[in-house]
Amino acid sequence: DHLVGSFSLADVCYVPFVCEIARTGLAHLLDPRPRVRAWIDRLNTRPSIVATRRWAFSAPISPWGEMMQLRTH
Repeated sequence: DHLVGSFSLADVCYVPFVCEIARTGLAHLLDPRPRVRAWIDRLNTRPSIVATRRWAFSAPISPWGEMMQLRTH
């Protein structure tokens, strides 16, 4: 079900990359890889990953953007 049997640090290390593949426009690369897609689907349903992604995308991407806005006004 996961990279090394049960959910482990090996899976966690790949979460930031593979769980966002749809946002990058590269999800079509998974079409010939149904087992990889199933693994990503399983990761995306884990409560800890759902909660982390919700938090990550509600926060500003970078504080530098806000700083630059302050400098230009």
